Amino acid sequence: MATIGIVDEPVKRGGADELQINLHSKSLIRFVKGTETPITIGIQGEWGSGKTSLINSIYHAFDSDDETVKQIWINSWEYSLLSTPEEALLKIVNRIIDELL
Repeated sequence: MATIGIVDEPVKRGGADELQINLHSKSLIRFVKGTETPITIGIQGEWGSGKTSLINSIYHAFDSDDETVKQIWINSWEYSLLSTPEEALLKIVNRIIDELL
């Protein structure tokens, strides 16, 4: 049977690492754990390159009651649709403030 298309779904927690992102994920997790100052991590890449899978694996690594890491999940697509760049930025900043409070 011939392959007709590719399904673009992020790797679920504990799923197979078909894109081989575990090396990057583990490195970023180690970096975050070893950093004492607040940091922001942004992931950029082509469609289907594994951005969401990478972020999911990092998110789940810190998904606990550990108060030393504060995660704020922002899906920029939610804020950019039907908005100017300025409006989207204001919405994102407001979301961050809401999460911190």
